[in-house]
Amino acid sequence: MNSLATVEAKLIRAEKNRHEIAINQIRSLKDKLFPNNGLQERHDNFMSIYLKHGPKFFAVLKEHLNPLEMGDFVVVTEG
Repeated sequence: MNSLATVEAKLIRAEKNRHEIAINQIRSLKDKLFPNNGLQERHDNFMSIYLKHGPKFFAVLKEHLNPLEMGDFVVVTEG
């Protein structure tokens, strides 16, 4: 009975650890997408991305963004 309690305690600790890791990953992603609880495009300057990718940066934006759609977020990634 004692060894079962020990195994149960280890499983609970492991699950709490996995849960904490997942929460930290979500917080990290949220901080990258919404720095200082604001919108990323209000925080980061597009010039660094433009200098890296050139005019095709604007082509990608035109392809993926529709300024008339309200309420939807679009995530454009490098890759």
